[in-house]
Amino acid sequence: MMNDLSRLVAAAEQCGTDIAPSYDEYTLLAFAIATDCGEAGRDSFHRLCRLSAKYDARNADRLFSAALASGRGDVHLGSAFWLAKQHGVEAGAPPEKVCKCAAHSPTPFLTRAHVPYNAETEEEDGSVTADGTDDPLSESSEPFQPLQVFDQSAGWPEPLNELLTLAETPQQRDVLLLGLLNVLGCTLAPCVRTLYGGRWMRPALQTFIVAPPASGKGAVAWCRHLVEPIHERIRSEVDKAMDTYRQERKAYELLGRERANVPEPQQPLNRMFLIAGNNSSTGIAQNIIESGGNGLILETEADTLSAAIGTDYGKWSHLLRDFFDHGRISYNRRMNQEYREIGATLVGVLISGTPAQVPPLIPSAENGLFSRQLFYYMPAVRKWRSQFSTKGTDIRSVMRGAGEAWLRTLDEVRRQGTIHFLLTPEQQRRFDGRFGGLFDRCQTSGASEMAGTLVRMAVNMLRIATTVAVLRHIERHGPTFEAAVHIAPENVADGAVGARQVGIGDDDFDAVLALAEPLYRHATHILSFLKRCEVQNRNLSDREQLLASMPPAFTRKQWMERAKATGVPANTASSWLQRMDRQGTVVYLKDRKLYVVAARRDETNL
Repeated sequence: MMNDLSRLVAAAEQCGTDIAPSYDEYTLLAFAIATDCGEAGRDSFHRLCRLSAKYDARNADRLFSAALASGRGDVHLGSAFWLAKQHGVEAGAPPEKVCKCAAHSPTPFLTRAHVPYNAETEEEDGSVTADGTDDPLSESSEPFQPLQVFDQSAGWPEPLNELLTLAETPQQRDVLLLGLLNVLGCTLAPCVRTLYGGRWMRPALQTFIVAPPASGKGAVAWCRHLVEPIHERIRSEVDKAMDTYRQERKAYELLGRERANVPEPQQPLNRMFLIAGNNSSTGIAQNIIESGGNGLILETEADTLSAAIGTDYGKWSHLLRDFFDHGRISYNRRMNQEYREIGATLVGVLISGTPAQVPPLIPSAENGLFSRQLFYYMPAVRKWRSQFSTKGTDIRSVMRGAGEAWLRTLDEVRRQGTIHFLLTPEQQRRFDGRFGGLFDRCQTSGASEMAGTLVRMAVNMLRIATTVAVLRHIERHGPTFEAAVHIAPENVADGAVGARQVGIGDDDFDAVLALAEPLYRHATHILSFLKRCEVQNRNLSDREQLLASMPPAFTRKQWMERAKATGVPANTASSWLQRMDRQGTVVYLKDRKLYVVAARRDETNL
């Protein structure tokens, strides 16, 4: 191993190339060398790190010591060679070929974020990648085959159908559809609900549009214009209330001693509908609480959220997770002992960003944000698209006009009280059949990390169905809904209807259900941008169980036979045995060709 590492160091130094410029690569390099070379690899690690302008000897020393102490059995020296190759360094190649690429060429964006396994550095291990998959790496964010688009012939209710004509490509139409469903559903959330999983769900979605730069994801910004009239009316009301408050406050302060007999004016709540993502944890909680729990976070650059969440006073990714289940939120300020809370949140989230902006916001599939989002990936634009072909349409004016009309309709809908959305028994059966099939597929295809996403995608599809059902009813019957079935007839006759109901037609139900397959595929593609799992040793319990089943001393043949009987692949079992031998968990006695479990050696006479 040390000879291999020496060749790698010599090649990198000859080329003058930093093979681990990012923090993730820097950490990976430390673990790769520490695992196979131990303390003897420390100097080589420093020599490789020294090639970076950011080199800090103390920091590097501390990292390597931590790598030695904690260890990562699934990362080996082959990963260091792979890092070198990604940056144009080929250890052992003729001098004239060592620097086959520019020494400081940019690191390519890899679709799979996993480091491939180098079979040359480990015997009898059939792995292809460090995460145990055979997924190939792509040097861009593009999939090998174009991702599926939605059914372009589906007829959606107004205003969706009319506004979708603004899109110029199928992908842009899909993004606009998701954006419109998101913002309209968020406006309906206070008055429309459906019972699912024993809880009331409101049509407030979280959607993440991912695309390379200048690929058309700007359609997300169009959706903002649709709800600007709602936001502006609320802000206008707040401004008027503030003017009144200032006058009352001024008069109150002029009262002198009489103030003791007069109630102090209370500052009005700072209500809004569009909530800025560039905010602190307490700030965003305050905005939502003062707005009655209902609002929309719409940002066209995902790093606006990730930058805010990453600050000392940010750390509100937990709020995004709470929003999905309409959870209770609160905050506490030491000054004046101010404590505020709200029992339920009806917050929508609509964001867009480039592939590189995904991991900072959603570090891994284990992060709860991944399973709560609806993802759509737009492909890169490969051909110049003239911007003079928009038919002279002022998109902002069209969207604002539709928004003003929707605001008037929304006022009528909210006067109806609470509206319950219901599926028929047959629709429920088909709904479960569609998602049950997808769930079984992800389990058998090795995409088990998608299981949680599918469970929550079903909730999101139900939310979309709720919004579509309400829009279709308004289109056909106006903003008046029939009384819920549990309302007594005499109450209906008296006009005392506290709850109403709405269903969805089979055509619209089919159109909503057809979104599931494409959205599943888009989510699996976004999954490839993330680290596979935060828990590194997935098979540790299986390995320990296999070892516990062995006698204190055993042969390799016995180990392999027991592994086969318990369903452990031969390559995996062989790799485990070698690694335990290196780590000292078992001791190999060459003369007897036996492995002895170190912790149980006193049970033998060896």
